[in-house]
Amino acid sequence: MKIVLFSSSDFFIDGIYGALSESKGGHKISAVIYKEISPTLSQKLISSGVEVIRDAGFDDENFNRMLKKYSADLFVVVSFGRIFTGEFFRLPAKGAVNVHFSALPSYRGAAPVEWAIYNGEKETGITVFFINEKLDEGDIILRRIFEIRPFETARVLRERLFALSSGILKEALDELSKPGFKAQPQKGKVSFAPLLRKEMGKVDFSADSANMIFRKIIAFSDKINIYTFYRGKRVILKDASETTDGGKEDIKPGCVFEFVKGVGFKVRCTSGSLFVKEVKPEGGRQMSAFEFAIGQRITLGDIFK
Repeated sequence: MKIVLFSSSDFFIDGIYGALSESKGGHKISAVIYKEISPTLSQKLISSGVEVIRDAGFDDENFNRMLKKYSADLFVVVSFGRIFTGEFFRLPAKGAVNVHFSALPSYRGAAPVEWAIYNGEKETGITVFFINEKLDEGDIILRRIFEIRPFETARVLRERLFALSSGILKEALDELSKPGFKAQPQKGKVSFAPLLRKEMGKVDFSADSANMIFRKIIAFSDKINIYTFYRGKRVILKDASETTDGGKEDIKPGCVFEFVKGVGFKVRCTSGSLFVKEVKPEGGRQMSAFEFAIGQRITLGDIFK
């Protein structure tokens, strides 16, 4: 199949190019359309006869006109960041496919890895499916399920899935090339993974459990800041863990009730406590929570809001 690849991930572009180059399935990348790409990778592709074109904000009409010349069998879209319109999907003979980091129809949307971790899921997946003008609703070519490891951050899980995705896409393309192959409609419970917004990073010790705050940190913190306030100033929580120790029963949520020398301090939550280890105060550098506590002269009973 003649393929046009749309991606701004060097890691994925290089991975799928290598996987298809070694494939005996007759797949060939004719062109790579990108928003950002390293000069080294660009030159490697050009030297191999692949056209490399930057999407410099083409309007839909000119964008689609440019794509027609490739007479592609398939478009492959991964981490590209453009909303496509109707004609785009009709240009390739077999359609356009996407690699999505969830087991669709679970976690349709822009942030499937982050929301799966935040919601405490034990498993996620990689789904290769046909895309259309609806949000992640197309028929499935291939789906694989993977364990989410204990305490795995979104960044680590995303990197792991990226490393697996090239091989899974190659497998899906091989399936798609088989005579009589039919993609399967999505079945099962639908859930969504909306784009993260800055305000989602606010921690409310008076309403949130330690587990909820911890999951927010490991799920969202490489995309948005997870923050609270101390004496009216924002404090970003960079590293923390949950504990079952909540101090005495009369301690209110948000109260500092214990210091751990050289490391940090514990804050009471609605359930359990958060052991804060690394912070970045407003206008300052990242530091250990213990160093922050000394600098701010935090005492037992002080409140984070």
